[in-house]
Amino acid sequence: PSPIHIPISHSNYCLVAKVI
Repeated sequence: PSPIHIPISHSNYCLVAKVI
């Protein structure tokens, strides 16, 4: 994931990881 991307919750992190 990008350093500028700050996930709020674990679910959000999973979604972000999938997008990136």
